[in-house]
Amino acid sequence: MQVDLKSIEELRDSFEVIKEVLKDQPFANRVAYKMNEEFNGKVTIDVREIITILNMFNQALYPIKSKEGGLLETQPIQSYTGKEASLRKFLNLGKDNREQIIINMKPIIGDIFRLWDCVERNFGIVAHRSGRRYGTRKYSKFDNNNVVGKALFSEEDLKYIVPKGIIYPIVSSFRALIYIDEKTNKYCWRKDPLEAWETLGMKLVNIVLDEKSDNPEMLGKNNNLWSNLFKEVLIYGYNIG
Repeated sequence: MQVDLKSIEELRDSFEVIKEVLKDQPFANRVAYKMNEEFNGKVTIDVREIITILNMFNQALYPIKSKEGGLLETQPIQSYTGKEASLRKFLNLGKDNREQIIINMKPIIGDIFRLWDCVERNFGIVAHRSGRRYGTRKYSKFDNNNVVGKALFSEEDLKYIVPKGIIYPIVSSFRALIYIDEKTNKYCWRKDPLEAWETLGMKLVNIVLDEKSDNPEMLGKNNNLWSNLFKEVLIYGYNIG
């Protein structure tokens, strides 16, 4: 059997820094660092998923601004489209460099995964409140308010399934709220991302649902969608008192 890249890197102790920053997270004991790891029927989280989510906020990979201070248009779509490529991108930063970056990101890491969970658990609810019939979309698997799945990180019951092609661009948009402290090199938030979701959730949900395509796979690859969501959060981050 061919051994996959993450299993090889686990043997090289490449994920020790990830394990360290995640150790206090409630899902830490469900992260699979090598092939075929299972956790007694619980939702398994591939370490590549962790890395691709963190990559979106990693300023060495996807900087928000150029060295000259201008806003960069590049969106981290590869985090959705290519888990293996994203893992390689992370590894190619070099061991010392990537480990220091993850340590510097630690102040925002818990919030990133809480934000993901909020989007996954509440997207359908927010859509319903705004008058959108999200439950009629086949991929939502809505079944008269019965439980249809479990949230990836919290394992909370879900009444709507929200595909990752929707979650990734929304969560990524909140990278517009981060900055790096010049003295400590630590990552910080300009605004609390969970409060921002409470404020912007309905607007972001509508941006997604207003797209011509209702195919989550196509939404996850839609550069304009990623960009529009990002700009909405950017405006909030810089213009709200």
